Amino acid sequence: MKNIKLIEVPSEIGAGTRGASMGIDAVKIAALDFMSNFFVHFPSEKIEVENNLLFEPIQSPYAKRIHGVLTMYERISKAVCDSIKGHFFPVVLSGDHSMPVVLLPE
Repeated sequence: MKNIKLIEVPSEIGAGTRGASMGIDAVKIAALDFMSNFFVHFPSEKIEVENNLLFEPIQSPYAKRIHGVLTMYERISKAVCDSIKGHFFPVVLSGDHSMPVVLLPE
């Protein structure tokens, strides 16, 4: 477990309600309460999010904020690839359900 890299994605664009972006910090605080040094022991990278899209009109009711989701996937994919190239095992932590899976090219 010594080569883990945390990739933090405090996104809310896929959440049904506001506040999902605070989930990562809530987990970090809970870990401290249990005397865990997990989040201070491993390097981390925070991905820039597109939460500003929450204030713009929805273009498609069936693919809400799809352009922002695609942008986030590209950023996360790059971070995961860079982590692997740097000999780290990437662990992606996200605020909402639109960012849980990152597919890497073979």
